[in-house]
Amino acid sequence: MNDVKIDLINVKSDLNDVKIDLSNVESDLNDVKTDLSNVKIDVKKLGNKVDGDVIPKLQSTLDGYSQNYEAIKELKTLVNKNTEDISQINVSLNEMKEDLI
Repeated sequence: MNDVKIDLINVKSDLNDVKIDLSNVESDLNDVKTDLSNVKIDVKKLGNKVDGDVIPKLQSTLDGYSQNYEAIKELKTLVNKNTEDISQINVSLNEMKEDLI
C-alpha cells in the first residue's frame, strides 16, 4: 500500500511538472503571437510607405527619364538637320568660289 501511495505521489509530482511545462509553453506561445502581431503591423506600415512614398518617387524618376529621352531625341534630330544644312552651305560656297575663280 505504501508503494502505491509513493507511486501516486510521484505521479502527482510528474503531473505538476507537466502543468508547469505546459504553462511555460502557453506563455511562449503568447509571446510568439504578440511578436507575429507586431510583425504584421510593421509589414502593413512598410507596405503603406512603399505605396505612398516609394512608388510615386519611382514613377516621377521614370517620367523624368522619359522626358530626357524625348528631349535628347529631338536635339539629335535638330543636330542632324543642322549638319545637313551646313553641308549644303559648304557645297554652295564651294560652287560660288569656283565661279569666282
